[in-house]
Amino acid sequence: MIDQRYQMISEEIDAWIWESSSDGYFISASAQVQDIIGYSPAELVGKTFADLLAREILSITGITIHETGMAGKGARFEMFVPKGSYRRFVPESGSVSEQMQVPDFISQTHHNHTI
Repeated sequence: MIDQRYQMISEEIDAWIWESSSDGYFISASAQVQDIIGYSPAELVGKTFADLLAREILSITGITIHETGMAGKGARFEMFVPKGSYRRFVPESGSVSEQMQVPDFISQTHHNHTI
């Protein structure tokens, strides 16, 4: 938790003060976080900056991600990209990207669009 000296400072200034673990997870945050980025301190605990960034990117782009795996069988995520919100990448001849192979488990039937 933010110790008392930081608690006193955070109550007096209009700034977001947080404490994070050595691996980047929020441990605590001042109440001003709600006004600054829209999350309550409790909503941030256990998250990272990357978690916040991913949510923002999804909300801006309209991309949705759903977990469709079954408990005990592994994780599976399906991502939907709205039609017209993507570009097809065609690698230049001889580039490293051209040499990459698409895994067998990815097929046209897994896509919600036609290329």
